[in-house]
Amino acid sequence: MGNAQPSAGIVSGGHRPAPSRGGVVSPVVLRLLPHVPHPPARVGFYGRERDADAQALVRRGYRVVLGPTEGLEAWSDASPLDALCETGGFRDVKPAERPAWAALAALRVTPGGVLFGAFAAGPAAAAERPPWFVTPSELSALLGVAFDVERLEASAFADPDGTPLLEAVFRRRRS
Repeated sequence: MGNAQPSAGIVSGGHRPAPSRGGVVSPVVLRLLPHVPHPPARVGFYGRERDADAQALVRRGYRVVLGPTEGLEAWSDASPLDALCETGGFRDVKPAERPAWAALAALRVTPGGVLFGAFAAGPAAAAERPPWFVTPSELSALLGVAFDVERLEASAFADPDGTPLLEAVFRRRRS
């Protein structure tokens, strides 16, 4: 997989495709899609297990950019995004680095655009290493500086490892 190339319709953004869930599209991504600006909006994917989701959006006419699987600051394509989809990378962001992650997300997403996806839900992060979970109040506080909460609720779905998820849509403020 070291030489894997992005599929047609997907710009790599300087990053390799991440491992997939076996080609299964996330039901959370599909459920949140009505909140995303319409095609041909430019949607960036951050995190792992995003390739099937990216392909699903390409088939719907979106322009998709694959970002890094870890470290939002490592994103080499600085073009603005209409939407940023979180697909599992946030659980690897150290709690102390989350405010910087939120600030970078706000810089990436155009005003009126959205940050959406499934966040690993759980008690406040106290572990020495990932995964670090997040509560709804933590996520709201982190992203509330530049985004308005449009949707934030427990998901009926779980991560492949059984971790509960939060379905989230945050709309970037216009001013």
